[in-house]
Amino acid sequence: MAISTRLPLGSSTASSGVSSNPNDKRNSIYSVAAAKERRIEIISYTYQDSITKSTTDELEVNSNLVLGKELFQLGKIPNKKSIQLEIPVFNNSNKEQEIELLEVGCDCMKAYSGRIISPKQNGFILLDINTSKQEPGIYVSPVTIKLRSENFSQIIFIEYQVEN
Repeated sequence: MAISTRLPLGSSTASSGVSSNPNDKRNSIYSVAAAKERRIEIISYTYQDSITKSTTDELEVNSNLVLGKELFQLGKIPNKKSIQLEIPVFNNSNKEQEIELLEVGCDCMKAYSGRIISPKQNGFILLDINTSKQEPGIYVSPVTIKLRSENFSQIIFIEYQVEN
């Protein structure tokens, strides 16, 4: 099963010469400039046989590990600022789950975890995000979570906008 996550970035990545006025269909939809702005970008790809969405919009994996969600939207962060994000993780199984590896998608992030999450207990992943080397703009960075006890790998996304 492939997971698709829609990240609406059109207004931040489109050329300023293209109309974004919904009432101006001629220039915002049908013009050559607008047509050239239409594109799709694959940020990452995840394959897992048994991923389901619960009715509470949590991401469940094999019913053993429950993550808060797939996309964390942090909003605006001032340039040259560091913030911390704590991502809740729940071990829904009857055995310990060990987070073997956390991989981040850029040098601007560092990820930490309590490593072992006891059965039916909450854990967390802590992200340190430092924008000091980033230009103003919108960033979407993947974080890959890998468990030791199962053949499991999940990617979540952290979205934020760096401001001057």
